[in-house]
Amino acid sequence: MLRRPPVARYGPGLLGTAARACAVAGPMGGPTPWTDRGRHDDAQREAARQAVREHQRLGELADLRAAGVLTATEFAAAKARLLGT
Repeated sequence: MLRRPPVARYGPGLLGTAARACAVAGPMGGPTPWTDRGRHDDAQREAARQAVREHQRLGELADLRAAGVLTATEFAAAKARLLGT
């Protein structure tokens, strides 16, 4: 069986390079999927709450329209204002 001759290696190697990169980046290295997750989840929750509030408000407007409190024009204007269109 033939053996390869030993190869001279220069530098810190793979683990040394990875360790240096972590030390340099540290906690201030920038956003990562793990550090950014909390803010992303909060934004999603707030968007969901906003959608629920809009849906409830549209239901209230529809009830007012059905009860005759709002005219069709007033209902359309209020709906457009609520939806931002």
